[in-house]
Amino acid sequence: MAHVYYVNNHIEGRNTTTYHTSEISCSAFLANIDERRTVNVQFHGRAYALPPWSVSILPDCVNVVFNTAKVSAQTSVKPLATESPLKFNLSLWPQTGQKSGLTAFTEPWVYLKEPITVWSEQVFTAKGFLEHLNVTKDASDYLWYFTRVYVSDDDVEYWEEKGIRPTVLINSIRDLARVYVNGGLSAVTFGRWVKEVQPVNLSRGYNDLVLLSQTVGLQNYGAFLERDGAGFRGPAKLTGFKNGDIDLLEMSWTYQGESMKIYSKEGIADVEWTPVKEGDDKSGFTWYKVITFCSEAGAT
Repeated sequence: MAHVYYVNNHIEGRNTTTYHTSEISCSAFLANIDERRTVNVQFHGRAYALPPWSVSILPDCVNVVFNTAKVSAQTSVKPLATESPLKFNLSLWPQTGQKSGLTAFTEPWVYLKEPITVWSEQVFTAKGFLEHLNVTKDASDYLWYFTRVYVSDDDVEYWEEKGIRPTVLINSIRDLARVYVNGGLSAVTFGRWVKEVQPVNLSRGYNDLVLLSQTVGLQNYGAFLERDGAGFRGPAKLTGFKNGDIDLLEMSWTYQGESMKIYSKEGIADVEWTPVKEGDDKSGFTWYKVITFCSEAGAT
């Protein structure tokens, strides 16, 4: 079954949903809600293949610029440290346009890097991994897990002698998980209850180990969905130490949710934003903001 959401056009037929907003432009979202099969659909005389459980975005009702399956299909560990930093093409911003009496203007993009540390007053500490949705109560789409790990001289010598690295091993995660060590991003993993296996670089002394759980709607319907949960499930351990593995479920973790409320009118105005510059590296945890003004001719 496929659903079509679009403007300025009309399609007849079963399994389509139509929204009309104006006579100025046409944009469309083609959605396949089948979890297992690819669906071929006809839209405006063109054929489109929609992967299972995905949405294709057609800003001009013709060309597909993005399909969500390219994101949700990633179910393995993806270290970002070896990849090129995220770059921005500033030639795209700001931009103005005028078509059929419609005038639009986009301000330059700005960003805010959220610190990878305990900074909120709304935190608490508990032993082991707590279930994401039960902790946040829908007040936050993400949840930070903070702890500290001690590395001895013997551990470092053991790694050098054996030619190995300590590894974070978590039995399963959902929907998206990030691993940070001493403020640096080590890995990102997407999927519905997939395994996290990530070698990390630890230093002598105390090291900050931070896990970030994010819910991004990979599964948003179905029987007993509320029982499925999110976040991390054990067993979970840090392997490779001279005296044996460290059981992460036996450690104390400090929990912190989204308390800045960047998405709200008050929160977005209560922080200091920085203009995006070409070549900036934003591979940590970054918020972005852009304001677009759009008005009819003769109107504000």
